[in-house]
Parts: sequence; C-alpha cells; structure tokens
Amino acid sequence: MNDRLYRVRPDQEVFETGTAQGKQLLLSVNVSEISLHWFATDGEFLELQRIPVEPSPFSTYKPEWEWEARVKRQLAALKERIGFVPGEIAIRKFESEYPAGIYDLPGEYVQFLENPEAYSQEDRKWFEKYIREWRDANSFVLAFDDEYWMTESGEVAHS
Repeated sequence: MNDRLYRVRPDQEVFETGTAQGKQLLLSVNVSEISLHWFATDGEFLELQRIPVEPSPFSTYKPEWEWEARVKRQLAALKERIGFVPGEIAIRKFESEYPAGIYDLPGEYVQFLENPEAYSQEDRKWFEKYIREWRDANSFVLAFDDEYWMTESGEVAHS
C-alpha cells in the first residue's frame, strides 16, 4: 500500500479543496455536473458524488454568462448546505469513474517507460532526465478529464 499523502491546495482555478461534514473534499465542475470526491480524514477515497448542473447548457439556448451565473449560484448553495470550508487536503492515490485519479507520472512518461525502444536515443536521454527530475521533486498528476501536473506542495504546475 502506498502511504504517501498528496497535498492539494484550495487556491486552484480548476478545482476546489476543503472539508465538509467531517471529511475532505475535492470538488470540480464541468458542463453537465458538479463532482464531489469525498475522502476520509486519513486521505482514503470514500466515494464520488455527482450532482447534475441544472439545467444543462445543452437543454436550452442561453448566453454563456447566464449559464455560468446559474452554476455559481448552484455551487454556492451546495457549499452552504454541506458546510464546505476551503482548505488544503492531503489524500491518497485514488481512481474514480469520473474519470479522475492521482498518478505518480504523467501519461507521456508512462508511455515512454512502457516502450523506450520506440524513441530515439536522444529522446530517451531527455525522458530519463525528465522522469528523474519529476521523481526527485515528488511531483504527481491529478487527473480530471485532463492531466494537471502538481508540485509536492499541491500547486498546479502545468495542465
């Protein structure tokens, strides 16, 4: 079992972190739903809760700003209802059907490691260097539809 706790800061633009109902929470919003990834206080993944965004921007034509305002109101009401408090969280590796998860390496590094012979000698040297630097820095990937390259301190370094 991996005992590492991955820190994720609350002040990111793509997701929110904090606590609610005595648990840690990783919260994200996409076009059709609000996703709540719940974690125990020890960082273990508990469950994914999905809440539809009402109404979907695809159901009727509305200007984008109206839809965004409606989502902000829905999100604010949800946060108030569950008692959300923004803050840093420390969670363990997980995967959910969102799809979301924490991974030790970016996908392109994993692809390289699975088949290094497919790369030129020069590219192999670069990948080996980047992977060594990545591991030395204790970086990780937080995935939500896209990969967010995270620093050890829980900041998005690249998306």
